Amino acid sequence: MKTEFIIFRHGQTDWNQEHRSMGTTDIPLNRLGKQQAEMLATRLSRERLDVCYTSPLSRAKETMERVARLHHLPVTILEDLREMNLGLFEGKLKSDRLILFPDFDPGNDKHRRRLRMDTFAQWISNLKTNTIPALIQKHDGQTIALSTHDQKMRALLVAFGMPEEIKRLVLKNCAITKISVDNGVMAVIFHNDTSHLDNTTIHGR
Repeated sequence: MKTEFIIFRHGQTDWNQEHRSMGTTDIPLNRLGKQQAEMLATRLSRERLDVCYTSPLSRAKETMERVARLHHLPVTILEDLREMNLGLFEGKLKSDRLILFPDFDPGNDKHRRRLRMDTFAQWISNLKTNTIPALIQKHDGQTIALSTHDQKMRALLVAFGMPEEIKRLVLKNCAITKISVDNGVMAVIFHNDTSHLDNTTIHGR
């Protein structure tokens, strides 16, 4: 049976606006982030959703709660959706990161290990081998909504089979990717879509 995944990044936070790395630091949505989450919820009210999973971090959880409310669905915490640990980057401004780590390549796990960050390899392997198959087995034939974060969403998309280059692509706040899996065959229906947001949206990590 065909199982669909609607995966999105949380709304904006003050640290996103400042271009400050968050990682596992629990920073809430700001006023614009709440507005973005409402726009996302309105967009997804036209989609069929059967189950809603979220990262435990408040910015992702609140984003999902606004989506789930319009579908009258409960929200379930899934630890594997928590953002990746960004090690020495956490709390640092983009300007500081460029000075301190000018050659950093976010898709290079050797660079990430040197900065005490979670690597893509470890997460992609876990998501591909454990998380995604478990969700498909539990919700076969349903539409599964996942609220997560920029870097963890990149890892998820590569785990589904999207190109490795996605590890280096910053996903926008409240961007949606929709994927179907039918008898093991993955298809991308749309990717990094923010057409539901207006031009006041500000992006950041």
